[in-house]
Amino acid sequence: MANSRAPLVLLPPVRQPAWGVNDVSPAQFRRQIEAALHAGYRFVPPSELAATGGAPRDLAITFDDGLKSVGTTAAPILAEY
Repeated sequence: MANSRAPLVLLPPVRQPAWGVNDVSPAQFRRQIEAALHAGYRFVPPSELAATGGAPRDLAITFDDGLKSVGTTAAPILAEY
C-alpha cells in the first residue's frame, strides 16, 4: 500500500437538518466543493489515494453514513463537477 500524502475528506450528512450541527446543507456542500476546486484541488476516488498515495492537491470524499441523501442530494451535486 502506498504512503498516502493526500487527504481523505470525510463529510457529515448532507441535507439532514434534524441532525443539527452534523448537517451540511446542499448550498454549503456546493460551496465547499467549489472552494476546493478554486484552491486548485482535484477530486479522485479513495481507491486512487490508497493505491498511489495521490498527488499533493488530490482529495477524496467519503461519507460516514449510508443515508439516502448521499445519493439523492450529494451525488447529483458531485456529478456537476
